[in-house]
Amino acid sequence: MTYDPPLLYDLDLPALQGWIREQGQPASRAGQIFRWLYQRFALAFAEMTDLPRELRGRLEESFTLPGAAPLAEQRGEETLKLLLQLPDGAEVECVSIAMEGLPTFCLSTQVGCAMRCAFCASTLQGCARNLTAGEILAQAALLGARSGRPGNVVFMGMGEPCSIWITSCSPWPASPTRRLSAFPRAKSPSPPSALSRKSASWGSSTWASTWRSRSTPPVRTSAAS
Repeated sequence: MTYDPPLLYDLDLPALQGWIREQGQPASRAGQIFRWLYQRFALAFAEMTDLPRELRGRLEESFTLPGAAPLAEQRGEETLKLLLQLPDGAEVECVSIAMEGLPTFCLSTQVGCAMRCAFCASTLQGCARNLTAGEILAQAALLGARSGRPGNVVFMGMGEPCSIWITSCSPWPASPTRRLSAFPRAKSPSPPSALSRKSASWGSSTWASTWRSRSTPPVRTSAAS
């Protein structure tokens, strides 16, 4: 999807530094903005109070933030689940799961899913489109604003991360999490090469219709930098 104005989460640090320089501001302002986005989980430019008011106004005119609107919020004893609506009307879900220490964020990578797993409601309407890197980060930001900094991020929400692994993995150098995990539903003999450059794990999400098949341990591989 194309955002107008662009989704701020879709910019990496060098791109944001370039835009900042175009505004006649020092490149260090980009670092301040990134800290607001990925450490403090600011969801509005007005919250970025250590930026000049004029710069905050230019950001408001030039970028979309956060790019997703919560439609529903469901809290359990150890979970927080958000249903989000994107500007094109698409809906995705993300979940914060309480763990010992920092929470784990479970994020979606696609609108719907094409894997046709019989037990999963996400696949009923098929896959409408892939999410952008910024749309994946927006989920983490909306959860972070409610649950705090995550200790782990997993791609086990809506969609098949294996089919768009470049998009799924690309945002995370800017992420506040220490660990990234991908659990594809599709068969993959080894983790994508991009994961070898990050503190990441690669697992296989499997299901079976018989107890004999379920009792067979799945193959698990991992990659860590």
